[in-house]
Order: sequence, then C-alpha cells, then structure tokens
Amino acid sequence: MTETSYRYDEFPLTPSRRPSAVLDPTRAGTPRGNVTTIVERVSATRSVSTETRYFDSGATHTVRDPKGGVTTHAPDFSLCGPASTLKSSVRNPLGHLVSTVTDCASGVVLQTTDANGRSKYTQYDFLARPVETADPGDVLTALPQSGPAAFTRLATAPTAPGTRPGHAQVSNWTEYLSLGLRGQQRVVNYTRDGSASGLYVKTFTDGRSQVADSARESVHELMGEQNRTVVGRAIHVPGVSITVTFKDVSVP
Repeated sequence: MTETSYRYDEFPLTPSRRPSAVLDPTRAGTPRGNVTTIVERVSATRSVSTETRYFDSGATHTVRDPKGGVTTHAPDFSLCGPASTLKSSVRNPLGHLVSTVTDCASGVVLQTTDANGRSKYTQYDFLARPVETADPGDVLTALPQSGPAAFTRLATAPTAPGTRPGHAQVSNWTEYLSLGLRGQQRVVNYTRDGSASGLYVKTFTDGRSQVADSARESVHELMGEQNRTVVGRAIHVPGVSITVTFKDVSVP
C-alpha cells in the first residue's frame, strides 16, 4: 500500500521582476494552487518529501529532492523585442549548470550548453523548421538572416560561408523539398558519420514518414547526384523509410 499527500502554497513567492503590464500585482498573496510539497510514505514509519518553490509568475524556482539536493531554475523573464533572445538555466544539486537560449519571437531553441560548457547550435528556416544542427566543434552555414525567406540562428553561433543547409561543417541537416511533385520526398534528413572521408547517410521520408510508391523514383534520383557515389543502400519496412549512404567524392 502507498500513500501520497500534497500541500499547496506554503512558501512565499520569489519576485520575478516582471512588469505590471504582464503580471497583475493585485493577485499578490492570493492562493495560486501551486503544489509545494509532496510527501510519499516509503514504509510504515518513514516518509520522504519533495519541496518546490515558485516565482510570482508561476515558473518553478527551486526543487528540493528527498535527499536534500536542490535544483535551481533561472528563467529569463525579459520581454520580447527586436532580435531578442531569452537565456534560461538549471543548476543541479551537484552544482552542474546547463543553459538554453531561445528565440523570443518564435520560441525555438537556438543554443544548448551542457555542464561541461559544450554548446550545440540549431538553425531554422523562415517557417521555424530546423535545417541544421551544429554539435560541439561544428559550424553552421552562414545563410541569410533577412528577407522573406530569412533563416534564424543565434548571432554568436559559429558559422562558415555557404549557400544552402549542409554546406558548412555540420553533423545533421534537413532539406524540405517542394510539396506535390512526383518523385520527390517531402523531407530529406542528412547525418554525417564524422569520418574524414565524408561518408554520410541520407534518409528519405514523406510528410507522413512514409515512402510508399515514391521509393523507386527517389533512389533513382539519388544515384545520379553529382559528386556523390552510393556506397550502401537499405530499403526498410515498406511505409517507413529509405536510407542511402553516400561518399562525397569532393571531400579528400
């Protein structure tokens, strides 16, 4: 038999310093319905508890686990402005810090930094679809950030020249093909394997992650790509995916 009990609104709220335009000061001190303590019975004579404290905006501030370890959340409460980004962080009970930078307007994640200080960057197209992911040591392609088809990335992200996703040294990139054209799949995902020879894998799926009758046309199209040689091919369960492995012969 188990027993769990909940307590609410036990602790003072931490000020978020948000302006009154977005935070109603007249609600200060009123019940919020925030779960602040969860008590779980683990034996007939012993219980453990998890304690959570909040900002006045409703965001989580700290979580104390049953062993007494505290995880601290530091959201960014800034308001959106031109070219604005938001940086939030979480520090675990061991003091390890991870952080995330998001685009304020669209909410997409532009950068994540792990506890070792290693950052991963992501670039998006004008429809907020991810087109490139730069792992630590990679660089994004410096695609245009203005105009009707502008790309979104962190201004401080490492970049190298190029005219389309995948031109720079990235581990993963995605191509979104035209809709409704026979013989073309809607999404093409690329993943380099990190080898010096430039070997990478290209997986084709349509808008429903299915291959159906476009499989033959897709493989035929790829076999004729310039500067590339097919070194392996696997057609998986029908309706799932096609994977074609290439060696880019333009890479020494």
